[in-house]
Amino acid sequence: MNSLREQKAIIKDFLTDAYAVHGRKLWWLMVVMVAAAAFEGASMALLLPLLSIIGVNDAGGAGLLQSMMEDFLGFLGMDASIIGVLSVVIFMFALQALILTLQTWHTADLQRCYGAHWQQRLFKAFILAHWEFISHRKQGVLIKSITTETLRLSGAFMVMAQISSSVVVILVYVVVAAFLSWKITMALIGLAAVLFLVVKKVTIKNYKIGTNISNCNSRLMVQVSEYISGAKLVKSTGSEPLAIEEINEVTEELRWNHTLATFIPGVTRNIFEFASIAALCLILVTGHIYFQTPAAYMLLILGLFVRLLPRFNSLQQNVQLLGSYLPALLELKALCEEADEQREAQALEGAEGVRTPSGPLSLVNVSAGYGGRRLIQGVGFSAPERGFIGVVGESGAGKSTLVHTILGLSQLYGGDIRIGESSIHQVPPALWRKAIGYVPQETILFHRTIRENIAWSAKGARDEDIVQAAKKANAHTFIESLPDGYDTIVGDQGVRLSGGQRQRLGIARALLSHPQILLLDEATSALDSASEQVILGTLEQLRDELCIISIAHRLSTVRNADQIIVMGEGQVIETGCWTTLMSDGGSLYQLACKQHMVSLS
Repeated sequence: MNSLREQKAIIKDFLTDAYAVHGRKLWWLMVVMVAAAAFEGASMALLLPLLSIIGVNDAGGAGLLQSMMEDFLGFLGMDASIIGVLSVVIFMFALQALILTLQTWHTADLQRCYGAHWQQRLFKAFILAHWEFISHRKQGVLIKSITTETLRLSGAFMVMAQISSSVVVILVYVVVAAFLSWKITMALIGLAAVLFLVVKKVTIKNYKIGTNISNCNSRLMVQVSEYISGAKLVKSTGSEPLAIEEINEVTEELRWNHTLATFIPGVTRNIFEFASIAALCLILVTGHIYFQTPAAYMLLILGLFVRLLPRFNSLQQNVQLLGSYLPALLELKALCEEADEQREAQALEGAEGVRTPSGPLSLVNVSAGYGGRRLIQGVGFSAPERGFIGVVGESGAGKSTLVHTILGLSQLYGGDIRIGESSIHQVPPALWRKAIGYVPQETILFHRTIRENIAWSAKGARDEDIVQAAKKANAHTFIESLPDGYDTIVGDQGVRLSGGQRQRLGIARALLSHPQILLLDEATSALDSASEQVILGTLEQLRDELCIISIAHRLSTVRNADQIIVMGEGQVIETGCWTTLMSDGGSLYQLACKQHMVSLS
């Protein structure tokens, strides 16, 4: 996006979006800006009577602006004494400062509200989107959009507000100056126009720099997230120099673009200041020699210019900063719109009249996958309300897709899934998942207490319910042995706990919501044999209370299951108990041979 026309389009889009967020509050902000500028202009104009009183009145008669100010003082009932006029001038400047303070507060509040709105909007859009939207993107990009790009967008709001304020003040000053000398005023306006034309190309350059900064921020967030989360792999392979080199490259590119984004406005400011001062000197001399402008007017014009110059500098810098900030809006809108398009139906609706599903689970000719690809086809089986079902198969057999399909995370292209009489097509996703307690391969724990982690998805759970869930998951004993018991902080991702302890907390969390089905996705594959036996003992105790479906790679995990489902190439190829399937010598038997559970001889 390099043309000025395209930049104007994105500015219009930005203003439309800001108005949609704040509505009439923006009009109120404009009223405050106009009031502050009007009081400032009036205060400057009141200097004319003051200059006249102290003897700077070689105009040969009062001009229109001076007459208006004297009439204003008369309206206020003030005499023409130096003390009276000075009091009014100081009061007007104080009132202007008070209004300006109100404007500053209101602008800062709206800026933060705008940034918070986008942070909330993005997170809501991401978390309500289909699982496919989240899983097919780098987490660093999504995180960066919420934490970094929204700050740039709120910065754009502040810059736009400052531009608006500067424009209003400049207009008021131009009006005041025109009353004093329209010829000098036109000369100053011409100078400003020339300077802005000179730096127009710089504004376009800043827009390109802003786009580069967005791209670099994305790369930095993604790479840092990947290397920090994969620090064990980096260190175990001696790849620290490679990681450092890649991070150094992107940070250097980011440094260079940030340097340009700061340097270019600074250079432009210096050009503005030099040209403005030089031109002012010429105009003042010209006004005195050729226009016979009164000394009082010349002094006031000089005062106006002194106060106006910082506004001009701020205006041109903010215009360039706006160009570097606005690319954030394009990125955020594109992400948000895409997430909204992939939003799960009825994700947050109250679902009045719809109850949490209950009853046995059944899959009928299910086909599912992602992005139009059918990763499982024609899958069908039934699970009782209580018992233990094992699902096994080689890598790529479709086991993980089956888990995601039961949870309603993958796209269902055909067939139906039912819990009792309830169909997945009829029940809101959030309510459907309440009936399923999900335990992934790596239990996600937050840097909070054990109590908070167990009760994370069941806010308001009673302590006795938390303890009962922990007991069912065989976690209560080890929790009580910790120094702070249930108030122990587990560390980031539960780093202070063993793998088996983390998994038992995951099972406790799943059980706290009293699910119909306990769904375990390779929950023991990363555990040692001792920890695996503890988890299996827990499942053995729970199989008489609810339906357990365990997706497993290790066959030892499901050897005692009531029913074993063997998957291959996205389909169910065998079902039955361990003894029957092993005696048949089919797929399960071949898997057992590969895991050295039986001999091929």
